[in-house]
Amino acid sequence: MIYKSYNSLYDINKKRFTYITSNVFQYLNLDKKQFSLFIVGKYKIKSLNCYYNNINSVTDVLALEYKDPFYIGDIYICPDIIYKNSKKFNCSFFEELDRIFIHGLLHILGYDHINPLNTSEKMFIIQEDILKKLKWNI
Repeated sequence: MIYKSYNSLYDINKKRFTYITSNVFQYLNLDKKQFSLFIVGKYKIKSLNCYYNNINSVTDVLALEYKDPFYIGDIYICPDIIYKNSKKFNCSFFEELDRIFIHGLLHILGYDHINPLNTSEKMFIIQEDILKKLKWNI
């Protein structure tokens, strides 16, 4: 389910996220689970980051994992920050959007960059491998 609480200038549609979600679950050999995706602005994501992480700054993605067998969490993404990062990393907006969405999805599936048993290197390798395997025909 996608909620747009922010009027983005970018053509972000549900098909894109549905396609990526299917690829992530297939890659990880997992049954699909329910989650929500929120498209938000800079002020909203900063507020959420402060509330949940005690970090008073903007971020491109915020993922809240739930320990529920059917509903795995919420993902908040900020197109303005993703656009800024795409310029910084010299890639297209949509490549960075896909990367950040995959990153958020991996977080709510239990991957992190803090736990030494699940190193960030492993998470980023999976993220980039999935990104490379996406074939855009939608």
